Amino acid sequence: MLNFDSLSLKALLAEYQAVLPGGRVVKVRQPSKHELLLSVRAKKSNHKLYITVDPKYPHLALLSKEGEALRDIEIPKTPPMFCMLLRKHLEGSKINSIKQPEFDRIFEIYFDSHSEIGEKVEMVLSCEFMGKYSNIVLYNYETNVILGCAHNVSSEKSRERELAGGLPYTYPPKQNKIDINKVSKEEFIRLTRSASMENFGHISRALASELEKSCAEGELYEVARQTVNLENLNPSISRDKQLYSLAGLDKTIDRERVKSVNEMLDRYFGHHVFLDKFKRLRNSLLKTVKKELKHARELYMEQEKTANPGEKQAKYKQMADEIMVDDPKEAQKYYKLYKKAKTAAKHGQELLLRTKTEIRYLEGVEESINQAENLRDLRQIREELTGKELKKQEKEPMQLAEFLSSDGFTIYAGKNNRQNDYLLKNSSPRDIWLHVQNIPGSHVIIKGDDVPETTLHEAVYIAAHFSGARGSSNVPVVYTRRKFVKKPAGSKPGFVVYNNEKTLWVNPEQEKVMALRKKR
Repeated sequence: MLNFDSLSLKALLAEYQAVLPGGRVVKVRQPSKHELLLSVRAKKSNHKLYITVDPKYPHLALLSKEGEALRDIEIPKTPPMFCMLLRKHLEGSKINSIKQPEFDRIFEIYFDSHSEIGEKVEMVLSCEFMGKYSNIVLYNYETNVILGCAHNVSSEKSRERELAGGLPYTYPPKQNKIDINKVSKEEFIRLTRSASMENFGHISRALASELEKSCAEGELYEVARQTVNLENLNPSISRDKQLYSLAGLDKTIDRERVKSVNEMLDRYFGHHVFLDKFKRLRNSLLKTVKKELKHARELYMEQEKTANPGEKQAKYKQMADEIMVDDPKEAQKYYKLYKKAKTAAKHGQELLLRTKTEIRYLEGVEESINQAENLRDLRQIREELTGKELKKQEKEPMQLAEFLSSDGFTIYAGKNNRQNDYLLKNSSPRDIWLHVQNIPGSHVIIKGDDVPETTLHEAVYIAAHFSGARGSSNVPVVYTRRKFVKKPAGSKPGFVVYNNEKTLWVNPEQEKVMALRKKR
């Protein structure tokens, strides 16, 4: 992943000059300690300015619907103190101007705010995008005094620059960058031969590499200068989402062209924010489930040792029978031991069955985590595992995997137990239900009656793909009418019993499944 560099910020600011100045801050929200979301009404339109100083991907963007969905922004019920401070000073205020200190990765928003007695006060929101040193600082422009920060920086953390309420605001130390517009072509060539092109302002390591790879020495100066001056920009994102480029000079990279710098950064960083959040939640859930699975499997092995169904019973019964005539009293003692062993064996078998059911349930949850496609899928699994039922207004709509068969039939697949139960509950008795036999996987429903063979076989491929057997061959998939599928009272989420089923065998093929998938 590429870093958010000063040239990207310069290009973004140039686009925002036509949008933000003159706008008003309608609402301030702080989703997390690293994120800020400003709702701005400007040029008769509503905009969402997203700012994050997360050290992994500090950046800002005016969010599109796609970008907002990728970032999966959750607003806490109780706003943090810094959010309350910003609301006090910024909500309702007018944006006067936006600026970038020369060559710095700092985006400053100047606001017309008002003091508690109604006097006009100019405030500055300084957004610093500098890796692990990234921060958001609100300060009074006239007095240069900081009112608050996203996170304070003490003298123990930084000897050069403290940041906290009540202290004067200072810029980070300058890096002594060279202005390419103030050197000749000859001097530029001489300097780049003896040192890195990164010594020039706004030229990052990635841009320097792209320039050197794509330009001959004779044209390097002019192309670099044009790019730094935001001339002939061609913003794009590589198809694999690993690179973005303002200039798009490297023709060896398969690129997707975009309409603006904001769209490029919104989509590029949105993708990486999504991947990071998805990976962290997925790994956390997998860790929990694997731990519980390990415990359940160990418990099952211990229970197997003590749940002997026959040996002790047979031994005591035989001894009682043998001495019944000679010593009835002693025989009764062994009959009692026989009954006790029989009861213990029955109880042990019940415990074994319960533990085995728990293991199968956890294996299904593990498969659901592996199948999850978005954060909503994972949150539904988290809700299931924690047993915390969300309030009706907090519940997210189910996003089932939806397919369209070659014959025009709609096919749905649940990607976790909550979706499986929902799918079962909202299906008709004549719909066709499918599931991989004795293997964790999705419930699949074909909507409609008189389902053709082609559609049935396509649904079988879908069921095999959305299961723990997707990497296997000759996978058995059972199918029956929905009316023959029941969910026992009190059973685990996703658990059903069925009858009147038939079985088809299939070799999973992802390409066939993806070709049927409906695009959202």
